[in-house]
Formats: sequence, C-alpha cells, structure tokens
Amino acid sequence: KGQVQVAALAAQLQMANDNRDKVAHQLAEALKRRAEVEAGMAAMEERMLAATEQARQAAEAAHGREARLLQELEESRECLRVKEGSFKTELEAGERQFREKVEEMEAAMRANESKHQVALEEQARVLKERWRREITKSRKERQLDTEEAAQIHEMELHKLKRQHQAELAELKRRAAVGAERARAEHQQAAAESAALRAAMA
Repeated sequence: KGQVQVAALAAQLQMANDNRDKVAHQLAEALKRRAEVEAGMAAMEERMLAATEQARQAAEAAHGREARLLQELEESRECLRVKEGSFKTELEAGERQFREKVEEMEAAMRANESKHQVALEEQARVLKERWRREITKSRKERQLDTEEAAQIHEMELHKLKRQHQAELAELKRRAAVGAERARAEHQQAAAESAALRAAMA
C-alpha cells in the first residue's frame, strides 16, 4: 500500500513538473510574442514619426515654393505694368507721329496742288501770250484765219492740261500709297497693343 501511494505521489509530482514545464514554455512563448508585438509597435511608431516629419518638411517646402511663386508673380506683374506703361507711351507717341505725318502729307499735297495750279496758270498765261504773238505774226505773214489759230491754241491748251492732270494724278497716287502705308502701320501697332492688353488681362 505504501508503494502504491509513493507511486501515485511520484506520478503527481511528474505531472506537476510537466505542467510547470508546459506553463513555463507557454509563458516564454507569450513573452516572446509580447516582445515581437512591442518591437512591431515601436517600429510602427518610428515609421509614423518619420512620416510625420517628412510630411512637415514637405509642407514647409511647399509653403516656401508658394511664397517664391507669389513673389515671382508679383515681380512679373510689376514688370508687366512697367512694360505696359512704356508701351502705352510709345504707342501714344507713335499715334501722334502718325497724325503729324498724315497732316504733313496732306499739307504737302495741298501745297503741291496749289503749286501745280499756279504753275499751270502761269504756263497757260505764257502760252496764251506766246500764241497771241505768234498768231498776230502768222496773220501778218501767212494771213491765217482766226478759226485756225484758235484751234491750234486750243490743242496746245488741252495738251498742257492733260500733262498737268497726269502729274497731279501721280502725285495723288503717291500720297495715297504713303497714307495707306501709314494707316497699315498704325493698325498693326493698335493690334499689337490690343494683343498685349488681352495677354495682361
């Protein structure tokens, strides 16, 4: 009977040792998993801190770029305002020069027309006087009748008038070409001004 009890106690002791080993193993596994979880949490926290720092630096860089862009934009606007003022001044000066040029051309045309008219009248007067003398002389020398002399005189006058009209037409044509060229230059300058103002808007 004593041996049976000793065997039972030994079996119980062995079972207790086995249970102790099993619990110790489970505890070691639990501690291992806990350490792994803590290491994973620490690594995750470190990654989150790094990501937060990276995001902060990116935000600061973006803010810096935005500030530089705003400064460059303001500088560009100021430069554009200066250029616009300069171009406006040049455009006004060009328009003023164009108007003055047109006025000078018109005045020159009127002066030339008046000059040609005076020259024509003078030539006609000289021609009439010359033909008057020649007709008088011819009447005496050749006894030309009045009708023939008048026809000759009329032919000369028509010839001189056609010549003057041709010269006047050529002068007007040249003036018109010059005025058209000046108008084209003015229209081009106005178009460039409108395009620049549209771009600035």
